[in-house]
Amino acid sequence: MKWRDRWAAWMEQPEVTQEWLFIAGGLILSLFLRLSLWDWQTTDFTIYSGPWQDYIAQHGGWRALKDNFGNYTPPYLYLLTIGTYLPLSKLYVVKFISLPLDFVLAWLVAKLVGLKYERRAVCWLAFFVTLFAPTVICNGALWGQTDAGYTIFLLAALLYAIKQRPAAFMLCFGCAFALKLQAVFFAPLLVILFFRREVRLRHFLLVPAPYLLAIIPAWLIGRPLKSLLGIYSEQAEWTADLTKNAANMYQFLPNNPTLGRAGLILAAALVYLFCAAVTLSRKPLRRDLLVKLALASTLLVPYFVPRMHERYFFPADIFAIVFAFYFPRYFYLPIIVIGISWFSYAPFLFDQTPVPLIYLALVLGAALVIVAMDLTRNLLSGAAD
Repeated sequence: MKWRDRWAAWMEQPEVTQEWLFIAGGLILSLFLRLSLWDWQTTDFTIYSGPWQDYIAQHGGWRALKDNFGNYTPPYLYLLTIGTYLPLSKLYVVKFISLPLDFVLAWLVAKLVGLKYERRAVCWLAFFVTLFAPTVICNGALWGQTDAGYTIFLLAALLYAIKQRPAAFMLCFGCAFALKLQAVFFAPLLVILFFRREVRLRHFLLVPAPYLLAIIPAWLIGRPLKSLLGIYSEQAEWTADLTKNAANMYQFLPNNPTLGRAGLILAAALVYLFCAAVTLSRKPLRRDLLVKLALASTLLVPYFVPRMHERYFFPADIFAIVFAFYFPRYFYLPIIVIGISWFSYAPFLFDQTPVPLIYLALVLGAALVIVAMDLTRNLLSGAAD
């Protein structure tokens, strides 16, 4: 039987036709929704990514990369440079970079959910829940941000941790770190897996490798190595505010640098206790527990570390979706986490504050307590999930 005949016979099955109609309709709607938002500009574009493209175009295209004109890591600047050679407006270049990331992100969520459920329908549901999540749509299509990029590699890292492939796990984390410093929110898992002997010391050599490879083109073009290696230290000094619309504990405190230093120590202490509790537990580090640890880590770190932006809870938004599919009794957690992120976006995106940020911080703190209590019960129980 020829492939055309097999295709026709397959498509004649009613359930197959219905499934593909559903998938095609969802993909088309998600694409049109994103394209409808492409003309929205924010000050991030007018102050940063737009002028960066102007600088690149005015200074010889690729040759401009020898200069320190943008505080993002080179991979993003490479994409902007490619965009200057395309017949697209500057705004559309920024949005086009973000567009495919959403679909890869949703696909990886579906892959993780597929490790627990055999039914394809559940995986597709997870795919479209992610694709239509408010913060996923707003982060890329509306805002023009690329937080989905490093979150993709964090999802891949979790996938390889579940499959007990430590080298791939560490390499994926390294790729996430090469894109955004905020990948460190996932770092407690590296510490836990190391002390539980799931990864070896030699695997840590894989973490800086993607970053070092990523900066080589800019270095060869002429940008000083010291400048390339200092990008994240420059970003860390970008703001002295304890919080930039992030719904975390600093909404309850005055904006004082001394409190920021104390808060950083407190955050380190809490991460230490988190890692120690899991490390000393006899609970096997397998699929369900790793999903819980991923959400706990990406909520805990940005909630207590100072100088966080509202977008920094983006990985927690995504891991909350995975968490809810793994543990349906917590179906409300992604609604809470994503809803809080959405409302915390509003002051910057829309110049409105529908819900005071201090209330959002209180509710997110309660969500973190729920996750922590569930994790504690899990660690103290004798049986594996």
